[in-house]
Amino acid sequence: MRRLALLAALAFAVLAASAAAQDAEPIVGAGSFTTAPIIEPGTYSDTALPEEYLYYAVRLAPGQRLRVELQAGMPVRELNDLGVISVQLNIHSPDRSKLSVNGRTSTVGNDTSPAEVTTGTVLTSEEARTANERRWTGPGVYFIAVYPIAFSGREVSKAQIPIQFTVEVEGEAQPDPTPSATPSPAPTASAAPAQPSSSSGDDNTPMVAAAAGVGGLLVGVVGVIALRQRRR
Repeated sequence: MRRLALLAALAFAVLAASAAAQDAEPIVGAGSFTTAPIIEPGTYSDTALPEEYLYYAVRLAPGQRLRVELQAGMPVRELNDLGVISVQLNIHSPDRSKLSVNGRTSTVGNDTSPAEVTTGTVLTSEEARTANERRWTGPGVYFIAVYPIAFSGREVSKAQIPIQFTVEVEGEAQPDPTPSATPSPAPTASAAPAQPSSSSGDDNTPMVAAAAGVGGLLVGVVGVIALRQRRR
């Protein structure tokens, strides 16, 4: 009975969230940075499984900053019944490093304050190169990451959690006088080319082997002839 009641409550929560998100654009988040859909400012709706990362991407220019507001589409009690503590909101730089942001980074249901984060202002490429920071804060594609955090040691449901988030890009885009490629998060090492064999002796190897073979054959023939002579 408790399971049926929980399923009924979840169904009601999804319907309520759908009604509340009529103005939101449905979207499907990606499971990795590489496949994250690039989105424009607006309000979006999606669903997330407990302990599932969802990624979305936003392109930012110098002078701009990213603001995101996230709301879980079910009450705290129902969220906890799924084994979930809260829904975490993170922002990652173009090199995929997690950024320090201003605001509230998680929400625990639609009866509390939503998560709301704002990044710093994006620097020009030259400023970012000389900023001496461990993460890239210049222009490029920034990532929104959503993650429902589960209670440790508790069984986690596989029910979908409705989420809604609003993306705003604040500030005026500025030109980038010295643009540069976004630093790669994990440079791919190229295979070392095969070392050419030394020419000394290598070219003569087939000839030496052939001579040795002929020499062995002649020794064998001479031996057979000598053996026959003895028998006579």
